[in-house]
Amino acid sequence: MTSLKFRILSCFFIGSTFLIFFPALWFSGEELFYWHVKDELAKEKPAETEIIAYFSVLKQELIKKLDSLIDSSLQITDSFNGCIALHGYCVHILDKQIIHDANMKIARQKNDSLTMITLKCDYSKEAQTMAAFHKKLKNQNIPFVFLLAPHKVSKYQPLLPPGFKDFSNENSDNYLQILAENNVPYIDLRDIFKNDPESHDRMFYKMDSHWTSEYGFHAFCQLAEYLREHGIEIPQEITDRNAYSVTFRSDLWKNDLGKRLGKNIGNPTLFLVPERKPNIRIGTPGHDFHFVGTYSVPLKTHPSDTVFINEDSQNRKKILFFSDSFGDAFVGFLLLSCNHLEWCRMNEFSGNLWERIQEVQPDYVIGLFTARDTYGHCRKFGIVLE
Repeated sequence: MTSLKFRILSCFFIGSTFLIFFPALWFSGEELFYWHVKDELAKEKPAETEIIAYFSVLKQELIKKLDSLIDSSLQITDSFNGCIALHGYCVHILDKQIIHDANMKIARQKNDSLTMITLKCDYSKEAQTMAAFHKKLKNQNIPFVFLLAPHKVSKYQPLLPPGFKDFSNENSDNYLQILAENNVPYIDLRDIFKNDPESHDRMFYKMDSHWTSEYGFHAFCQLAEYLREHGIEIPQEITDRNAYSVTFRSDLWKNDLGKRLGKNIGNPTLFLVPERKPNIRIGTPGHDFHFVGTYSVPLKTHPSDTVFINEDSQNRKKILFFSDSFGDAFVGFLLLSCNHLEWCRMNEFSGNLWERIQEVQPDYVIGLFTARDTYGHCRKFGIVLE
């Protein structure tokens, strides 16, 4: 009898859940349709247009409130419950092309991966700040190079569904043009897979906006070639793909865009690990090192300001590296190329980068931002435009 009651309650729960989720998913599809036809409706029936607009705004506010509640729930439980997982399966079955989020616009690409949609923005002021930053470094005889990491939407073969437009690459082209006009050295990492866009797509996490460790390795190889040409001795071994093994960590799976779809829709985190692991120390400025030992994955790092000492480095160079979150999959390779690495993760960094450089007095400064919308971190450089 107990088993029968359990089955009845289970059926009731599943049925109720579907009655809640399916209408919400179905009607959320009206959004794209409405914005395509609103102008035509306004010409014919202004009153009806106002009613539609009112309910559209009401729906969006409701979605934002639900998103906020889900975020709060995830922060408290740090897990994904069955309802969220069910929602993910429903989105997948219905082949939804847009995923609602309170803070960003997320679309499903033609290869079934999620990506963040970037709006058209003018980053000329941020580019001028980067140029002024380079000029000050040059005056102190500190060499600098900027790396532009690729956004998930490929510059050479975008996979966005019809009706979506992403401006990340256009914004980035304009940004790099200003850097070029001011003689700022840069490497455009979007060109790594210019002739192989399938590899570009494969080396991004399916439900996450970030590149994998494997993509970070290819990006590092581009930088290593540049640094060798500018007098820094970097062993050939650390740019040899055969010198690394692949490790997956399911407990560190990345899913920042698909958090509303549940853990089962995502994929485990991939790391490339050097076969010959150096002895390293990891700490924070002015504090004791909290890790001393051989290279471990994932690297135990402070989220905003981390010091790495590579005891086995073949050179004694000191590098200051600043980045957005794409630096997470990159810093482990850069660590292998020098003796002393200072990493400022600008997402969390609250200090003044120029003052940090004066403290460190590095032999080289390297910066990395994503071709998306992270140029605002230039405001933390401590540079005032004249």
